[in-house]
Amino acid sequence: MLAWSAGAIGAALAWAPAAAAPALSDPAAFRTALRTALAELHDPARLGRSYLAARPFEADRAALARALGTVGASAPTIASRLDLQRRRDFARGEIVVVEGWVLARSEARACALLALS
Repeated sequence: MLAWSAGAIGAALAWAPAAAAPALSDPAAFRTALRTALAELHDPARLGRSYLAARPFEADRAALARALGTVGASAPTIASRLDLQRRRDFARGEIVVVEGWVLARSEARACALLALS
């Protein structure tokens, strides 16, 4: 079992769902970009569903996209932003365990976004 840090609890409590999801210019391209960025994971959408089952308050596509900086981003930008966030999360110890996978919080959120897309 993971222990929540004070920062993680604060972030969880501050999570506020948006009224509506942002319009994506090409949802299929967006899903493909997310899958490509998460290619090293087996079935990232399933991992995203598992992550959301444990954190239903994060099941907001618009909020996830904003948190990850993927709104309106190109495929290369999505990949580079997720890679940077993933490295920062690991460096800060912001990790979660989903189905035995140790994931950066941003990586788990990207999986969740893929599951919701």
